[in-house]
Amino acid sequence: MQYFNSSNICQPCTAPCYSCTISSTNCTSCIAPTVRINTTCNASCPTGYFNSSSVCMQCSSPCATCVNTSSTCQSCNNGTYLNANTCAANCNGLTGYFPNNSTWACEKCITNCSACSGSASNCTTCASDYFLLAPGTCAQSCPNGTVKVSSTLCTCNYTACNTCALTINTCTSCLTGLLLLNSACATSCGAGYYVNNSNCIACPTNCNNCTASGCTICSTTANYLYNNICYSTCPSGTTGSLNTCISCPSGCSVCSNSTVCTTCQSIYYLVVNSDLSSGCVSSCPT
Repeated sequence: MQYFNSSNICQPCTAPCYSCTISSTNCTSCIAPTVRINTTCNASCPTGYFNSSSVCMQCSSPCATCVNTSSTCQSCNNGTYLNANTCAANCNGLTGYFPNNSTWACEKCITNCSACSGSASNCTTCASDYFLLAPGTCAQSCPNGTVKVSSTLCTCNYTACNTCALTINTCTSCLTGLLLLNSACATSCGAGYYVNNSNCIACPTNCNNCTASGCTICSTTANYLYNNICYSTCPSGTTGSLNTCISCPSGCSVCSNSTVCTTCQSIYYLVVNSDLSSGCVSSCPT
């Protein structure tokens, strides 16, 4: 500890001052490990200063904090971004970096990205051999449900498709509220289809309307409905009536209506009743 001249009297400096002038607390140097800022000795330099040979020197603007020299920035004032110990108004010209408005630094995008925005993992363009997915993700191969449209982009027509194959408009599934119809997405299936798990399933041949159980309305080329199947002629054991096939009497192979049989199956005999109805019996009545 040194002394200072006070009216020709040597007075000791007050710790942590090592040397002083004018007064015992007006420090010109400090006892280690304290450091001097102006004429005061502190345990460390405050924010915005750096330690230069135990003296706190102010950082140069726009540095918020610095080290070793006043212009070797460690952080920047809001509105400027840290890049390699300097502060700049933006991160332009730095490939693979983005301006982080929380840390006020130019931060590196993840390996997959050659450019990103808002966060390190929100890719806007991809590194070589990577594909841009929706939204903002880069991968080394197109995932299922997307197609390659350029050397760096995998996508679908996301205005309708949820997933696609072969082309961006060849949908394999649709956005919520839409139905998959012949590799396209539609608001409704239309005639000749029924809905199953958001897919439009084509009705069987000769069927105009149907459900998962079968046909409900037949076409004009095969206009007889029987057991949810359309026929151009009714099958054996049935007869046509108002575009449907109704069953003949028991044992009858051909009939004109549900009570009049014209031909019986081979093991039966035709019986004509007095009311002109007819049926088939296994043996002739006595």
